[in-house]
Amino acid sequence: MLYSGGFFSTKEKQLIQEINKLKPEKLSIFSVPTKEVRLAEMFFRYKARNYPESLTEPEKQQWQQFCRARLLEKNTQGFLGLQDYRETLAALKQQGGVSAALLMDLEQYADGLEKQLQS
Repeated sequence: MLYSGGFFSTKEKQLIQEINKLKPEKLSIFSVPTKEVRLAEMFFRYKARNYPESLTEPEKQQWQQFCRARLLEKNTQGFLGLQDYRETLAALKQQGGVSAALLMDLEQYADGLEKQLQS
């Protein structure tokens, strides 16, 4: 998303600096001006990834939907979904030379993500 809309204007850069200076407890009350659509989405994802406790209940649901779509649905945007991830792990098992314990840990990680997203 960072590279999808061209360079940021001076005003947008100032807004980004302001966001970077925010203390975590201030994230939930800060709002990006509505005309800054790209920055608003980036700010939402920043909060969700780094400070999930700052999300409102609707934002938590929005984040869960985003994660579900990104990981569980067939991806046409080049992102690695869980199905492709599992196929890659299976190929690595067949190829050999990769720690079996590591591959098992990676499979368990995928299982945990899938359970979390389906709840």
